[in-house]
Amino acid sequence: MAYGVGMAAIILLVSPEERPVEFFSYIGILTAALLVVCWFKGEPPKWRWGRR
Repeated sequence: MAYGVGMAAIILLVSPEERPVEFFSYIGILTAALLVVCWFKGEPPKWRWGRR
Protein backbone atom coordinates (compact mmCIF):
# COMPACT_ATOMS: atom_id res chain seq x y z
CA MET A 1 0.00 0.00 0.00
CA ALA A 2 2.84 2.40 0.80
CA TYR A 3 4.33 1.71 -2.63
CA GLY A 4 1.05 2.66 -4.30
CA VAL A 5 0.74 5.83 -2.25
CA GLY A 6 4.36 6.72 -3.04
CA MET A 7 3.81 6.14 -6.76
CA ALA A 8 0.66 8.26 -6.71
CA ALA A 9 2.52 11.06 -4.94
CA ILE A 10 5.35 10.95 -7.47
CA ILE A 11 2.92 10.99 -10.39
CA LEU A 12 1.00 13.94 -8.93
CA LEU A 13 3.96 16.01 -7.73
CA VAL A 14 6.66 15.48 -10.38
CA SER A 15 5.88 16.12 -14.04
CA PRO A 16 7.62 13.63 -16.35
CA GLU A 17 7.43 16.13 -19.23
CA GLU A 18 9.25 18.86 -17.32
CA ARG A 19 11.67 16.80 -15.17
CA PRO A 20 11.99 13.29 -16.65
CA VAL A 21 15.29 12.42 -14.93
CA GLU A 22 13.94 13.35 -11.51
CA PHE A 23 10.65 11.52 -12.20
CA PHE A 24 12.29 8.23 -13.18
CA SER A 25 14.90 8.54 -10.43
CA TYR A 26 12.18 8.76 -7.79
CA ILE A 27 10.37 5.79 -9.30
CA GLY A 28 13.61 3.80 -9.37
CA ILE A 29 14.41 4.62 -5.74
CA LEU A 30 10.89 3.72 -4.61
CA THR A 31 10.98 0.44 -6.54
CA ALA A 32 14.42 -0.42 -5.15
CA ALA A 33 13.12 0.20 -1.63
CA LEU A 34 10.17 -2.14 -2.32
CA LEU A 35 12.52 -4.86 -3.56
CA VAL A 36 14.74 -4.53 -0.47
CA VAL A 37 11.72 -4.85 1.84
CA CYS A 38 10.45 -7.88 -0.10
CA TRP A 39 13.91 -9.49 0.03
CA PHE A 40 14.23 -9.14 3.81
CA LYS A 41 10.60 -9.77 4.78
CA GLY A 42 9.74 -12.50 2.27
CA GLU A 43 10.40 -16.20 2.22
CA PRO A 44 14.06 -17.04 1.55
CA PRO A 45 14.66 -18.02 -2.07
CA LYS A 46 15.55 -21.67 -2.66
CA TRP A 47 15.89 -24.08 -5.54
CA ARG A 48 12.84 -26.32 -5.86
CA TRP A 49 13.90 -28.85 -8.50
CA GLY A 50 15.90 -32.01 -8.00
CA ARG A 51 16.67 -33.95 -4.84
CA ARG A 52 15.95 -32.53 -1.43
